[in-house]
Amino acid sequence: MNTQLMGAPRKKPFFELIRSAPGLIQVSYPDPFWNKDLIDFEKIQTASKENPKDPVGGWTALLNLICRAEGDNTLGYTTHVSRKALIAAAFNRVSQLTRDSVAAISTNIKPPKEDPKAPKTDLDGLRSAGKFLHHRIEALGGSTPTSGKKGQVKASEEGISFLQKRIFEMLLGIALCMECNELFKKEKEYERLPGLTQEEIKAKKADLQSVAVFRAGPGTLSAVDWSIARKEAYGALSIFLTFGVAGWFSSFTNHRKYNLADCYGLITLADQRIEQLKKIPADGIETTHPLVSGGWKYLNGFLLGVLNASKIPTADSAQWGLMSKRWAETLTPAQIGELVLADIFAEVAQPGPSVSLTGKYAVHPVIDAGTEKNKDGVLQILKKTMPFLLKGSHGGLGDGEEDEDEDEEEDEEEDEEEEEEGREERAEHERRAREAVKQFIHEEAVCSDD
Repeated sequence: MNTQLMGAPRKKPFFELIRSAPGLIQVSYPDPFWNKDLIDFEKIQTASKENPKDPVGGWTALLNLICRAEGDNTLGYTTHVSRKALIAAAFNRVSQLTRDSVAAISTNIKPPKEDPKAPKTDLDGLRSAGKFLHHRIEALGGSTPTSGKKGQVKASEEGISFLQKRIFEMLLGIALCMECNELFKKEKEYERLPGLTQEEIKAKKADLQSVAVFRAGPGTLSAVDWSIARKEAYGALSIFLTFGVAGWFSSFTNHRKYNLADCYGLITLADQRIEQLKKIPADGIETTHPLVSGGWKYLNGFLLGVLNASKIPTADSAQWGLMSKRWAETLTPAQIGELVLADIFAEVAQPGPSVSLTGKYAVHPVIDAGTEKNKDGVLQILKKTMPFLLKGSHGGLGDGEEDEDEDEEEDEEEDEEEEEEGREERAEHERRAREAVKQFIHEEAVCSDD
């Protein structure tokens, strides 16, 4: 990755660029479920006027993801006091996530390859090492600027660890649901066993419940702490199923502000959403599909692929053990960081539209001239170093344009190779994402029929 690109997320103008990309924390427009044909947006508008001091958890989650007025082009997204604060916090998390992701992928930065055609000197190795080390330093936060921290974005604790935590919470939510379902089946089996008295059946059920993780926890937490952890797991799961990754940054982030009923309500909504998605023909699932487009198309597709590969509905005890190992190996900061940067840079370069409170298209947020100029600079770097990100679902950037940088003609062949690799990488991402969606919807259909 280009050194300038690694340094960009630490600058304040880049934070403004993130705020101008609503798809990162909003429902993308259009959407086959979140539209006026299926959803009563008049009720959503009424709910949006609730007392800012007394928000309801489930409604707050929904309104965070569809908070923009139809004609509002400001970077504040909403004038509602509590939601405005949650939106600001969400963008702070995305901003820190970007910086953390750059640091996470620093392990992938290798020393440069030797050019066999270049003239040799006895200092080549030393100079190459110096450039490599500086590249690593830039990825890990960069050297201190001459102006101190002026112009730098304030660091936050909620970056890639926050996202990792939500991913694992989502997986824990699934595991708890599956355990509960399996125990329910066993209890029904006990009831059908001949010769067992009601007292014996009751005792067997009590034994099952006493060691159930979903009930008692892993054995290392107090009852109060486990009730919080369990609620956060169900919360992360319900948000992902209803909104995808975009929902994690603003909704159900404080366990005191929602309850289990809110989680169950969203899961019911998610079930209706999946029912609608199942109606889309498999050959119609392309880059316009909400699970493979929008602000988090790469990470959403990747996570669905992880779930599909796990074969959760039919997994036995041994397979759950293998799943845990696979998740530990796969869901690493470096792996997640690559997908995060692909999604964020792509969305910043070509922001997609979002759904408004009325269910219509929300106008694009306007940024100041200085930030717009900075955006042009970022786009030129992206265009040169990550061209495959700029030919995505929003129509592509600079198709047919001449590249204005003619100072590095000797690198044209290398650039063409990188661009070809980028196109192949993007095509593979999209293929996997589409396949993940197809399998996800099919598996959900099979499970719902059981």
